[in-house]
Parts: sequence; C-alpha cells; structure tokens
Amino acid sequence: MGDVVELEFKGYRREMAKEKTPLYTSGVFCVYRAAYNSERNSVKLREIIYIGEGENVRDAIVNNEMLEVWKKHLKTGEELCYSYVAVGEDLRKRIEAALIYKHKPVLNGNYKRDFPFETISVATKGKNALLMTTFRAETR
Repeated sequence: MGDVVELEFKGYRREMAKEKTPLYTSGVFCVYRAAYNSERNSVKLREIIYIGEGENVRDAIVNNEMLEVWKKHLKTGEELCYSYVAVGEDLRKRIEAALIYKHKPVLNGNYKRDFPFETISVATKGKNALLMTTFRAETR
C-alpha cells in the first residue's frame, strides 16, 4: 500500500530573495521559470524546470551547482522562482523522486522514467502551483 504523505509547500521566492529561504534541516524544492509583474508585485509561474532535495534547503537552493543551467533555460523576461517544503530525512529522497517521476521537469535526469522506491501517495498544498495536488508513485 505504501506511505501517505502530505506536503505543504512554502515560497515563492524570487531569485533575488532566495537567501531568505527558511533553514529547513531537510527538505525538497521546486525551481520554476517565472515572470515578475512589478505593478502587481506578483509572479506568474510558467514551468517547473527542476526538483531537488537537500539536508539544508536554503543551502541547496542558494549554492546549487545547477544555477547556471537553470538560468540558461529562462526565456526573455523570465527569472527563477522557488518553492520548498520541509521533509524528514527518512523520506526526503523518496519524495524528491516521486515528484520528479510524476512531473518530469526538463532539467532533472534521474527518476523521470522509473521510481525505484516503495510506493508512496502524495498530497500537495500551499505554494504548489503546477504540482499535482494528489498522486501516487510506484514501481512499475
């Protein structure tokens, strides 16, 4: 049957404010292509381009070696934007894999074709734009 996990995503942090990401000791994050509207002080999220995880979410976002790759994927007038969720150390890699498996972000390599973990059901809420609100990941 597998675990059932509920994730409440926080964010959205624009690239210029990513240092303000909370110091979660363990978590998962999404990287979006986004357009900022200064008149409305809002962002329009266009695509999830990468999903990652880290022992320290802020560090995983701020010091990520993929930053330049993410930036190269932006179109004119776009910037990077992030959402994130605290996830226990015991589930972090499985949650990351499940999110990648179901959403297939263009810049992720692993887990897009297979899910090599125990079955898991996931519900997302909060700052979860472009994420499925409920899904199940299982080995085929």
